[in-house]
Amino acid sequence: INGSSLSPSKFPRYCSICYKESIEKNNEPYWTRVHQIDSVIVCPIHNIYLQKYIPNTDELNKGLYINANSMMQADLKVIENKNVLMHTLSKVHADLLLNQIDLKQRSTEYVDRLKNSCFQFGSKLSLQSLMTEIKKFYGEEVLNSYLGYN
Repeated sequence: INGSSLSPSKFPRYCSICYKESIEKNNEPYWTRVHQIDSVIVCPIHNIYLQKYIPNTDELNKGLYINANSMMQADLKVIENKNVLMHTLSKVHADLLLNQIDLKQRSTEYVDRLKNSCFQFGSKLSLQSLMTEIKKFYGEEVLNSYLGYN
């Protein structure tokens, strides 16, 4: 069950440059953990769009580990991201994953901002108002990418 409006990724994702670098550094490729976060769309290091690895039908068993060597046959595209906010959001996700952000302080700031915003009505949050403001601030492209519409 996914409690988010974000659709979970069914297949592993990778950055073509990270893939090549892992082979150069380790003599074999590795899946990068931050690339598997559903809301990370671009590589936080290289600022290119992540690619989905769609396995062959014999690899579609949920219990089966998909070896990163499988990507050797994949098309290693490099599509540069031109949206600064998408890259910034990906870097924030990476920082969160690596525990480089003080979550206790950030969550307190977040709750305080929500309480003082026009999005809070009593104990309820107006998602419609919040989505409208996110669209205004980040743009429709970012919002649609995170909601899985692209």
